[in-house]
Amino acid sequence: MTEDKIQAKFWLQVKPGDIVLLSDKQALEDSMKAGLGVKPLKYSVDSIVSITDFDGLATWRLFHMKSADVSQELLMTVKVVDRLFDVLLYYQTDFQPGSREDIVRRGDLFLFQKPTDPTNYAPKDLLFTDSLEKDGCRWVVKLGSFHGEAKFTPDKTGVGDLFATMTEYSLTSGVTDDKELLIVELGKDNGLITLYAGCTVNLNEVDIFPI
Repeated sequence: MTEDKIQAKFWLQVKPGDIVLLSDKQALEDSMKAGLGVKPLKYSVDSIVSITDFDGLATWRLFHMKSADVSQELLMTVKVVDRLFDVLLYYQTDFQPGSREDIVRRGDLFLFQKPTDPTNYAPKDLLFTDSLEKDGCRWVVKLGSFHGEAKFTPDKTGVGDLFATMTEYSLTSGVTDDKELLIVELGKDNGLITLYAGCTVNLNEVDIFPI
């Protein structure tokens, strides 16, 4: 492991086009399934969402990554708090992303806490749930929701900085490789909500090759 990789600033400098080489258990299994043998999978950083918490508590980099070898796109997140940081790998779950109104309309209310008056509430006022359960597994929210401003790299045409909400969950019971869940909401009141599942990654299992 290089000295750079153990410094948070190294991860904050990753940019679109950089190559990410993954050698974690899931990457090696995906490599075998793709007929490539047991070898690291190569991804490239397609785009980045940078989010800074309004209270200055944390900074996130959300690296959307694609591979020429497998169809699975990944989200690598780096969360920095002071000098500490975590690197996690997520995939988008089968939960269909949508706005709050879309999600309420189709009845996927498991993402939210029960409103005080279930017969009279606005989707924008709903708070994300404290826990999620599926297939005998339970994930509990870490520190509640963080709110900040999201910036896009490269810039999205016609889209400026957006209000962003990040809500993280950790597995507390059950058996699964998906030890972490993440809800990302981009846009205020009726923005796009996406649910991701994944796990932390050992720094020995990820290498960055800048272009």
